Amino acid sequence: MYVENESGTYVPYNDTNLFPEGYALNLEKSSCVDTNGKKLENVLVNNGDSITITSNKTIYCYLYLDLI
Repeated sequence: MYVENESGTYVPYNDTNLFPEGYALNLEKSSCVDTNGKKLENVLVNNGDSITITSNKTIYCYLYLDLI
């Protein structure tokens, strides 16, 4: 997961709190890929307090959070 810092750069986020205070999920920049690197569409859903990832195969997701 990556969070936007004050200079607009995305940096890795390693905390256990899924949504750090003051940040919002950027669904346009976030994405998931399968094990072959193919980008998957419509697998990420933001439910406010959580993110649901819907897939029946092994995937890797890159989440980007924007500083509010």
